[in-house]
Amino acid sequence: MTNADVFQLLLAMVSEVGGGVLIGWYFIVLQERSKTIWIPVLIHAILDYTVGIIGVVVAAVTLIYFLDKTKP
Repeated sequence: MTNADVFQLLLAMVSEVGGGVLIGWYFIVLQERSKTIWIPVLIHAILDYTVGIIGVVVAAVTLIYFLDKTKP
């Protein structure tokens, strides 16, 4: 195993953990802002079962909507 392989392994591990933490935060924010569990479940389903960029677009638009909706 070379140094490059170890670096790539560590980078992949950090990427997986960081992505999980970020997505977990996203779903918590959606649940708190929408006051229902159905919105995060719906977005999770859209992200799981879409092909291409449409799932990411829907997730981003939903987050922006709920962040804007809850401003004082």
